[in-house]
Amino acid sequence: MKQQNANGFHYLFVDATYKLLLNGFSLITLGTEDKSHHFKFVGCAITAHENGNSYQRFFERIKDAFLEHFQFELKPHWIVSDAAESIVSGAKKVFSNSEHIRCYFHTVKAVKDKISRWKNSTEKKLIQNEFGLINYAMKLLHCATTDDDFVNLWKLIKDEWNSKYPENFLKYFKRT
Repeated sequence: MKQQNANGFHYLFVDATYKLLLNGFSLITLGTEDKSHHFKFVGCAITAHENGNSYQRFFERIKDAFLEHFQFELKPHWIVSDAAESIVSGAKKVFSNSEHIRCYFHTVKAVKDKISRWKNSTEKKLIQNEFGLINYAMKLLHCATTDDDFVNLWKLIKDEWNSKYPENFLKYFKRT
């Protein structure tokens, strides 16, 4: 709750892995962060089905627990995860006013993968050579501490990238 009061908004970080359990079930984890960007664990669940309904039930249980135990209505501004549609759809049903963004790790991985598959060799070489600057811009976006900072920083980055990189790269990044 301190993070909510300190920043005026908050994030929920969600991910799942199959690598921790031998039976094929997935472990869903959820956390938030403080204003120093330190991860704070909130809860987890084991599920046999990683789908929108599973995430919806998980988010509902977390939201209900916050209300019951802390008398706090959980209203995250951002849901941060990979691009799994099951997370996005489950979160939207429970936190209808939240926005989804892809986490830094998954964004970098997706951008690297996209660059490796880039068709135009001249454009590919340009983007590969500039990846250090692209990655730095992604880190800056990740560290924005207010909505206004994020929006203003994204505008600066977008303007710079419009003048340097292929249009398809910027379109891809926006979707990512």
